[in-house]
Amino acid sequence: MKPGLSPNKERGIGLLWGPDCTEEFLKQYQLKLIIRSHEGPDAREKRPGLAGMDHGYTIDHVVESGKLITLFSAPDYPQFQATEERYNNKGAYIVLEPPDFDNPEFHSFSAANPYYDFEEVIDSDEELDLAAMSSAS
Repeated sequence: MKPGLSPNKERGIGLLWGPDCTEEFLKQYQLKLIIRSHEGPDAREKRPGLAGMDHGYTIDHVVESGKLITLFSAPDYPQFQATEERYNNKGAYIVLEPPDFDNPEFHSFSAANPYYDFEEVIDSDEELDLAAMSSAS
């Protein structure tokens, strides 16, 4: 939420940008929205000043030229990792309508089946038996 660009120290990769950068980008490219994705509730709780991801989306910057929106479509995060910790968040998607496409319609949704035995869920590609999978086809 601070002006300018700064390194994302929490993740160790990428940049954080402030509302001034959003305004400059929207103005330069004559856009009204920036819709970015995949910043879940775990990342949000580490950075003060950002809204939570309870509904699957946030409107992070509202500037003269438009908005910066973050969309997260994974409800009940982290759904498929071997952990009992859950954020009980909703996922969301956006519908943009003509003629201007600048008034997003947000749709939040819950996990269809949030109850599963997390200990039986494969947690990474390393746990997959790829050889067995390719010979079965």
